[in-house]
Amino acid sequence: MVGNYIAAALRSLRRNRLHAAISIVGLAFGITAALLTALILRSELTYDHFIEGHERTYLVGSRMTMPGQPPMWADVSQLKLASLLKENVQQLESVTRLMNARVSVRNGEIQAFERLYWADPPTFEVLPMPVVAGDPVASLKNADGLVLTRSTARKYFSRDAPLGATLLIDGTPMKVSAVVADLPDRGTQFEAAIYASALASFSGISRVERAEPDFMVTEQNGARVYARLAPGISPASLTE
Repeated sequence: MVGNYIAAALRSLRRNRLHAAISIVGLAFGITAALLTALILRSELTYDHFIEGHERTYLVGSRMTMPGQPPMWADVSQLKLASLLKENVQQLESVTRLMNARVSVRNGEIQAFERLYWADPPTFEVLPMPVVAGDPVASLKNADGLVLTRSTARKYFSRDAPLGATLLIDGTPMKVSAVVADLPDRGTQFEAAIYASALASFSGISRVERAEPDFMVTEQNGARVYARLAPGISPASLTE
């Protein structure tokens, strides 16, 4: 029975080759578009879901307006925005800043340039990540505190939990106090594998704050500001 259906289908395809080709190509494009749409939706709906409490955590962007130009949006903001939010928005549980930097990292003969985040002490309260070893929150409260991902710990120390070990960051020793799980390969905005305490005197955040930068925000003098809403608070309530 099934063989008869297949034979009939093949005869129909031979008689109407152009129509069959158009139908098959159209079906292939349709299936491809549906699969791509599904993958995009999955990525958007699971973005940064590895962070506990992601539904209460927001990246605070900034809008800059120049005379005669349309508004420009950026994901970096002035450093002082974090303190302004903490002082004026009571619905926030915590606020933190991450400043992107590229630094020299060295342990003995192992040396490389790495992407690093200078991170405020509350970073792992606002952005809690799966912990491999140590206490990430306590780590960033020390001016020499470092938090590494597991793969970075293995790269420089050949083990998962090199707690208490020292890495040279741009020639300055800092102590590994915690290790977190590796970032997902996709579906996340986070890129750096090293989180260093912004309290360090040579951190990008400390340097910019001492220099008191003007209003123009750039990748060099701005930071990503993350805010975590208190439980039960909706984003809409912040505008009321």
